[in-house]
Amino acid sequence: MDRTDAQHGGTEVIVTQIKPGSEAAYRAFADRFIKAQAAFPGYLGSFIQPPITAGAGWTTVLRVDTGDHLDAWMASPERAGLIRESEDLVLGFQAQRIDASFPGWVPADPATGKAPSKWKTAALVLLTLFPVVMLELRFLNPLLRSLHPALATFVGNGLSVALTTWPLMPLAIRAFRPWLFPEGQPRGRVSAMWFVLIGCYAIEIAALWRLLP
Repeated sequence: MDRTDAQHGGTEVIVTQIKPGSEAAYRAFADRFIKAQAAFPGYLGSFIQPPITAGAGWTTVLRVDTGDHLDAWMASPERAGLIRESEDLVLGFQAQRIDASFPGWVPADPATGKAPSKWKTAALVLLTLFPVVMLELRFLNPLLRSLHPALATFVGNGLSVALTTWPLMPLAIRAFRPWLFPEGQPRGRVSAMWFVLIGCYAIEIAALWRLLP
């Protein structure tokens, strides 16, 4: 295991093209796929994003603690068997390895020089990305229906990344700095930030609950 693996782990992004009419079956299959991944050593989590336009691919992000563990899963007989099972549902897929998780989004702790926990960074990414995706599904997607699905997906993903990287993540980092960097912070203040984060999640879900038909 090299230093890069120890610090960043392994991240794989897979874009899967689903056969028309197989969306519900693929969603059920994806649940089984995630359970199989979770049973492997080093699994940290995964996220599946349905396409924002008809005909576009389903995007899966898989995170594992080391590159070696990710390689083991990608080459495993269990994964190969699941891939064979999916042949009736899938037209094809593309996978790409990413060296670091959320590079450049979160600074190091000025007191310790260390980056915050990856799961805390992921929690803030979820906080900022969720409303962007929901608003895009409601307002941007209808405007992109005349475009090719690949181009429409590129535009939507580009806007999501831009909004998350510049205005939203810096604001979230500023608001949750005591929680991200608890060194030297009063314990009560750090604990209170947990409730603030959960409250923000709840507010977002409640505010956007009826946004989509």
